[in-house]
Order: sequence, then structure tokens, then C-alpha cells
Amino acid sequence: MSLRAFKYFTLGVTGTAQPLIGTTLTAAVNPPAPSASQIAISDQLTTLPVADSSMFIQGDWLMLDSTGAAVEERVLVMKVPDGTHVQVKGMQFAHVNGAFVRLASLANDIYIQPADGNTAAIMVGTSSLLTNAGAFAAKKLIFTTAGTQPQDMYIRRPNGQNPEDLGQYWIVGTNPDKYLASFWQQ
Repeated sequence: MSLRAFKYFTLGVTGTAQPLIGTTLTAAVNPPAPSASQIAISDQLTTLPVADSSMFIQGDWLMLDSTGAAVEERVLVMKVPDGTHVQVKGMQFAHVNGAFVRLASLANDIYIQPADGNTAAIMVGTSSLLTNAGAFAAKKLIFTTAGTQPQDMYIRRPNGQNPEDLGQYWIVGTNPDKYLASFWQQ
């Protein structure tokens, strides 16, 4: 059992959904080539260049890409060597520069809170098609002035039942507004 808390995340492009907990590739990556030592491609390691690797730890599951651009796939984090790289196992498809890399671990409790003093509301949903206008939104987090307690969103799955996949959650709002996200794993 553990609590995972993160720094404030900044919303990227205004009106464009982004993973609740994630980053983007900073260069295209290709799957590993067949090995002369007969190691299966699914067991070979691939280093992903990312904008920020601070939210990932060894043993996390990640989802690469969102929808449409390429084949979406789940990979396992083997190592986080520095702030801009993640080494994963199980990558089988090519992914383009700018593709989303999102945390896809299971969580029993998920907490999301916008920063006080943001400029606009933040929408949370389970679709990469989420919009500022509320399409595909599960919750609208109203902005508050600086120094005021912001509204939050809390999802709870008691007693370890039916944990949520963090990779399904998306967030959208106005750049450079910020939010906190944390979760509990049993």
C-alpha cells in the first residue's frame, strides 16, 4: 500500500486534452530490432526520451500514444535514469515525437485538485476527446481566486475492489493553469 503524490502539473495547449499523469515523447522512437542473442523483442529494453520523467518509477505501467496516431500499447518501466528518459520493456510499435506517455497503473483512490488562482475551470474525463466545453467530461473543477480553497475530485474504490486504471483519465483546461494529482494503491 502506498500513496503517490506529484508536483503541480501544468496544462499544456489550451483546449487540448492531456493525460492526468503523463508527459510526451521528445523524439520519435522505434521498437527494438531482433537480437542476435535471441532475446525476444518483448523482453528487450527501449529508452524513451520524454519531456519529464519525474512522475514515473520502476515497476509502473505506461501507455504510449492516445488515439489514432499509432497503435496504443502498454509497456513496463524498468528504469528512470534521469529527468528526461524512461527505460521500458515490451515496446513493439513505433511512436512519433509528441506522442503521450501516460501513467497506467491501477489505483484505489484518485485525488485531483486545481491550483488556487487558476484562470479557468478544468475538466476531467475518461476520453482523449475531452474538451473545455465539457464534451466527455466527468467533472468540472471550478477555478478559485488565489488564497481560496479550490474544489477537488476524489474517486474511491474501498477495500481494494475494482481499482481504476490511471491511464484512462484525461484533463483539459487553459495554459498555464495547474493541478495536483495523487493516488493510493493497495
